[in-house]
Amino acid sequence: MNFSFFLKDSRKQESLVFLVCRENGSRVKISTGIKVKSADWSPETARIKRNHIGQEVNVRLNQIESAANNAYHDARRQKIENTSELFEYVKSKILESDLHDRKEETKSMDDIFTALDLFIEQLSQGTRPTKRKN
Repeated sequence: MNFSFFLKDSRKQESLVFLVCRENGSRVKISTGIKVKSADWSPETARIKRNHIGQEVNVRLNQIESAANNAYHDARRQKIENTSELFEYVKSKILESDLHDRKEETKSMDDIFTALDLFIEQLSQGTRPTKRKN
């Protein structure tokens, strides 16, 4: 299986970085959740240009690629031969890792702010319990 990175839309000022997995003439794209400035991206190396700030993005991309390779080899050891099953296995392992930026993190922040708003509203209305439940 071959892995490479590309920008979702290099014509935009900022774009998402996708991991592309290729095997037996098939491919699957997995969003890394990482956004970069298109001007800082090198299509030749599929990484941030060396003379730009943001080398930590390159480190993260290297880690994602390494995790994908490890997942692929693990799938082969488990005798997973079907290409679509290979893709699903690799994708699930990448999604389980903490290497990519997930939208769920944003959702959890929204949940925190919603809870905080509710707390403030209850305090202002005097409906907030003042004693702990036993």
